[in-house]
Amino acid sequence: CYPHGTFPGETVPNGRTDIGMKRSADGGQTWTNLTIIQTNAGNPTAVWDAINHQVLLQCNHGGISQLMSADGGRTWSPAVNVSKLLRNGTFPALLVPGPGTGLQLSPSNPQAPNRILFIGHIGYSLAYVWYSDDGGASYTLSNTSNLTFMNEAQIAEMPDGRVMANMRNHHHNATCKCRGIAASSDAGASFGAVYYDPQLVSPICMATILRGSLQGSAKNAVFFANPANPNRRINGTIRRSDDNGQTWSKVLTVVETNWSQPYDYSSLTLT
Repeated sequence: CYPHGTFPGETVPNGRTDIGMKRSADGGQTWTNLTIIQTNAGNPTAVWDAINHQVLLQCNHGGISQLMSADGGRTWSPAVNVSKLLRNGTFPALLVPGPGTGLQLSPSNPQAPNRILFIGHIGYSLAYVWYSDDGGASYTLSNTSNLTFMNEAQIAEMPDGRVMANMRNHHHNATCKCRGIAASSDAGASFGAVYYDPQLVSPICMATILRGSLQGSAKNAVFFANPANPNRRINGTIRRSDDNGQTWSKVLTVVETNWSQPYDYSSLTLT
């Protein structure tokens, strides 16, 4: 957010962005006042660690930094540069996380139960994934060499245990103005080749993907939200897949097509 002035741009070259937060204790009916939890930062990407009962927040702050909260966001630990927590290699200088959310794998994942993963990118050149098996105390860089020309990605655990990366591809594939997809069969340690899903038509924009259980049913579903238009950020749409993202059988338009009303970034969550 920009609590100290105008959105930074050509007229305000030194404008400052901060990470702001509000909390709700009544399901979103009312909210606390805005709290700044990290100054001079952007691209907040959070994940709930259900094993250690804490929130991990990573952001772009002099590199990628991590903050933790064990009391539902009331207080936060000081920011720690994640590069100091890496077990292998180093983060490239221009790597940023998210935007969106991270992912914790389920306790029943056959490869790495409870693993925490984050995804980020360098400009429009390459997506990166890094993961932790110790609650964010240390991280390992994944092999994402296949994810070239991908950025602003989100990841989800499929019902069959695979990890799917769903990515903005800047329309490098001229034949399909749609989302780039890559799957991991080793809990995010490496990813296969990128393919394109023509069902997920998209402009050049961030999108969000989430796995959740349908109310009143044990059946898992995967949900995807984005501006469903090949060229413009309009027509906000949520899709549902009941077959691990192979097809998207249910479609709900949440913002009708309106050339004067944009639909941009989104972030799905479970309630």
